[in-house]
Amino acid sequence: LESLVTVIRARREDPTEIGPTDTPADTGA
Repeated sequence: LESLVTVIRARREDPTEIGPTDTPADTGA
C-alpha cells in the first residue's frame, strides 16, 4: 500500500502524467 500512496502522491504533484486531477484514482485515495 505504501507504493500505491507514493505513486498517487507523485501523480498529484506531477499532473502532467494524467492531466486532469478528476481521476477516480486520485479521488479514491
